[in-house]
Amino acid sequence: MSPYLFCAVLLAGLLHASWNAIVKRGSDTLFTTILVTGSAALIAALCLPFVTAPHPRSWPWLAGSTVLQAGYYLLVARTYRVTDMSAAYPLMRGCAPILVALVGGAVLGERLPGLAWAGIGLICFGILSARRSFSPMHDRTGAMASSAA
Repeated sequence: MSPYLFCAVLLAGLLHASWNAIVKRGSDTLFTTILVTGSAALIAALCLPFVTAPHPRSWPWLAGSTVLQAGYYLLVARTYRVTDMSAAYPLMRGCAPILVALVGGAVLGERLPGLAWAGIGLICFGILSARRSFSPMHDRTGAMASSAA
């Protein structure tokens, strides 16, 4: 991996964790989520004149992705309202690989090699191990909401 790409990945991770921390700290998590995502949309809109438009066949996929992302943001806001970020964030982020693999296989017919499934299994194991190390004081509502997100 080139140093430029490595730095870009680190910056993306930092930005992602930062917006989650900002949302968690806000007094109204839904309003704070709207402000953060609205700011990101404004920055992205400013970049539009400098990039080529996506192929028309990708528009339905972009629309579907937008709807799913909006739902994700609503779940994030709700989850941070009912549970601790240190419990919810790893679970929310760690669910993506298994969900993508399962949906990719069931809906799109994608088949992952054994090594990819092993990696996904390690991620899931790490998340479950981390969840067990949290205090039992986290309520069940928060755990269920974070699982849904």
